[in-house]
Amino acid sequence: MASALYAEELTCPVCLSIFTEPLTLPCGHSFCRGCITSVPEAKCPQCRAPCPPASELQLLPTSLILKSLAQRARERPQQRPGTSVERILKSSYFLILLSQEPWLCPEHDERMKLFCVTDQSLICIICRDGEAHDGHRFKPIREAAAALRRDIDLGLVNITGQTEKIQKLVQTQSAEVKKAKELSAQLKSQVQQEFNSMHQFLRRREDQIINEMRIKEEDAVENMSQSLNAMKRALSECGELKESWTHIMEVQRTEGLAVVQSPVFQGPYQSHLQFFMWKEMLQEVEPKAEALTLKDDNPSVTVSEDRRSFHSAPQTGYGVSSSSTFSSGQHYWEVELRLRDFWCVGITDYFLKHEDQKYFVCEANSSTELFPGGRLLKLGVYLNCSSKTLTFYDADSMKRLHQIHCRGLSLPVGNILKNVGKNLEIK
Repeated sequence: MASALYAEELTCPVCLSIFTEPLTLPCGHSFCRGCITSVPEAKCPQCRAPCPPASELQLLPTSLILKSLAQRARERPQQRPGTSVERILKSSYFLILLSQEPWLCPEHDERMKLFCVTDQSLICIICRDGEAHDGHRFKPIREAAAALRRDIDLGLVNITGQTEKIQKLVQTQSAEVKKAKELSAQLKSQVQQEFNSMHQFLRRREDQIINEMRIKEEDAVENMSQSLNAMKRALSECGELKESWTHIMEVQRTEGLAVVQSPVFQGPYQSHLQFFMWKEMLQEVEPKAEALTLKDDNPSVTVSEDRRSFHSAPQTGYGVSSSSTFSSGQHYWEVELRLRDFWCVGITDYFLKHEDQKYFVCEANSSTELFPGGRLLKLGVYLNCSSKTLTFYDADSMKRLHQIHCRGLSLPVGNILKNVGKNLEIK
């Protein structure tokens, strides 16, 4: 603020720029030498005090202090003097228009009483009748000044209102930026924790499998070593009996010898290690896929013996709900859809529906069409009780289809299924 005021004091009231070759009038006001000598009337443009004529103004010395300060201010272009409205009001043109004192026409030496709307300039009566202003529109100077004041006041009101709106937008946007950074940091931390958990699981299983293989290797090598030693003993005995007539009978002992093969590299780890690790990891990740079962309390619906699928008669569309409900935590389950024509999957009041070859996201009393980009064969449902969000996935590609913010959700809540005709199965 101090810098702005400092620069404003070094601004010429006539050209509204930093002083160039400044000089100070006897009244104490300062101007650029070129600006003050071009003023037609021998009066100070600010206080209206008499000042020397232009010929004498040229002889006034340059204010070295102001010149030095102006040079410093000119080296700080980012510190602009004052507001735009203040600069307009301090310009020589508006000082003339709003002044209550008479100003003389430089050409006719008459009082300027009119404002030429066409040329946007002050003129005298003689100027009005001249050819230069033929056909122009004019206003009395007081009327023009009043209109100018109204325009300036209105402009100030508009600028103030716009400034307040922009300040609110800046505050809101800044809050959103801060919120986005915080959410991003939380998500990064969560991703790192979850990957660390998977890394720990993989390292632990790697150590376990390597240890199992080492034990199997030791057992296999021990068995093969025993077999090898037996073979060496038999070979030695064969050498001793080589010269004996009875060696033929003794050689029969080798029939009990056999090469022992190692089973160390036989099993799932040899060619399907990643698949088996993935199956094991599914039991480690959070949230685990829920093994939901269905209620068997609707006589119009046939529930399977394992209570994992159901069948409803055509034209009825009766639904079922899961036996268990959720009141906290995060939960995920999948539903096998295949090529069924009609189904609803979700929770109470919030679900995804397939009907007439179209998909709809339904919440409360409204529905929105969804375009998944292909036929859904298996649907994944993710429920976060703490944030009250329900997210649907294409379980085959794990592509996120849609997320619902269940603001009016009452906990606990359970899974609901609705189907017509063919079985609908929870995976």
